[in-house]
Amino acid sequence: MAIAVIGAGMAGLSAAQELLSAGKEVRLFDKGRGPGGRMSTRWVELNGQQVRFDHGAQYLTARSDQFQSVLEGWVESGVAAEWQAQIVDLDHHGQAKPRPKQKRYVGTPGMNGIIRHLASDLDVKWGMRVIDIQKTSGQWRLVFEDGRAEDGFEAVILAIPAEQLPPLTRQCAPEIAKVAERIQSEPCWTTLAVFKDRVPAEWQAARTSEGAVAWIANNASKPQRGDFEAWVLQASANWSRTHLEDDKDAITDACLRRFAI
Repeated sequence: MAIAVIGAGMAGLSAAQELLSAGKEVRLFDKGRGPGGRMSTRWVELNGQQVRFDHGAQYLTARSDQFQSVLEGWVESGVAAEWQAQIVDLDHHGQAKPRPKQKRYVGTPGMNGIIRHLASDLDVKWGMRVIDIQKTSGQWRLVFEDGRAEDGFEAVILAIPAEQLPPLTRQCAPEIAKVAERIQSEPCWTTLAVFKDRVPAEWQAARTSEGAVAWIANNASKPQRGDFEAWVLQASANWSRTHLEDDKDAITDACLRRFAI
């Protein structure tokens, strides 16, 4: 029997690869239209050309020799590259202090390039939203939003945000649902901006103190991103939580005003 993995982001795909290495049959299901998850890359059209933004995870670093080896393998495969950016801390007055140097990697031509690579040799079905998980006669059954169902799984792995777990597990695994209900992900308002003129910054990315903008990145400074003056502005979790229900235009104005400082 196969093992089902719900969620084909970095966690789900990595789990699937380990299971395959152990000789297991694995099938993955993801509600998204394609690879990405928290490493999504968004495309917008501007003057007939596509502008690419990494609006989720901004880069990867290695904290173990094992993952460093994995990153180097992705670089050799052409799906990742080292991002040799100057990253600074900005104070309230806009004064910059360089952050410690370390190797940072990004997917190419977008962060989701790594996810596409991991998914390429796996049995992944996109656009499949699971709405129920059932267990009968020692086997697991998945029910999808479109009314279809697949059964005969020996196990199910859930590689999805905690908030999505309770509706799927209250009946089949109530102990998991209870734990998940106590977990709340941090929100993050993100503004994607393209400027006609070059932004006069001597750095490629910056972290700031609490406020409307906590992370700033020149997306064009990353390998294979094109020449547009495209920037990603991410608010802090506290600010995002306070303004979670605000109008999108008001959020954009607040982030751009903070960026202008």
